[in-house]
Amino acid sequence: MEIKFCDLKRQYSFLRERIENRVGKVISNGNFVAGQEIKEIERKLKEFVGAKHAIGVSSGTDAL
Repeated sequence: MEIKFCDLKRQYSFLRERIENRVGKVISNGNFVAGQEIKEIERKLKEFVGAKHAIGVSSGTDAL
């Protein structure tokens, strides 16, 4: 018996339109680094975890 920990296909199908709209917006405005969307996700993440700061990086290696 297989027990899935996290069904990413199902999550993606639920969020697909929102994800594609936001990614399309970033691509069309060309703000891949330090754009409005990055500032927004950093703000939301720091509020969610209750941290003073949240900084988006491109990889786990960059985070280290």
